[in-house]
Amino acid sequence: DYKDYRYSPIIVIFDEVAAFMAATDKKVSREVNNYLSEIVLKGRQAGVFMILTTQRPDSDVISTDIRDQLGLRIALGEMSKTAYTMVFGSEFSDLELNSSAIGTGFIYMDGVTTKPVKFESPYFSTDYNFVKDVLYYNTRR
Repeated sequence: DYKDYRYSPIIVIFDEVAAFMAATDKKVSREVNNYLSEIVLKGRQAGVFMILTTQRPDSDVISTDIRDQLGLRIALGEMSKTAYTMVFGSEFSDLELNSSAIGTGFIYMDGVTTKPVKFESPYFSTDYNFVKDVLYYNTRR
């Protein structure tokens, strides 16, 4: 794969997929889903990884073929049984978060977890300086 040739990974972020799909016609949506499918299904070996974000993970937005191939899935906030099914599969529709804390949810990592586990994402205040922390971390290594 790409690591054998000392290539760096490429990460493609597609934020708010549902909003994009809602703003396009059916032809463009199909074309985009075809491109996403090619990248998700074939990209890992080449070192190309997709991060897809959406508030609505149904098959009208992201095809089930693509969703089934996503190795990391995170669902934040209390969701309906249908939404959990869309994100994690029908065998996990009974998930209950029981938390209203900001940034809590469930995470599934293919090959690491066998089922979605509770997850708490870090919370960054509006004045948090991400660049400063990254630069500090890189100078300490």
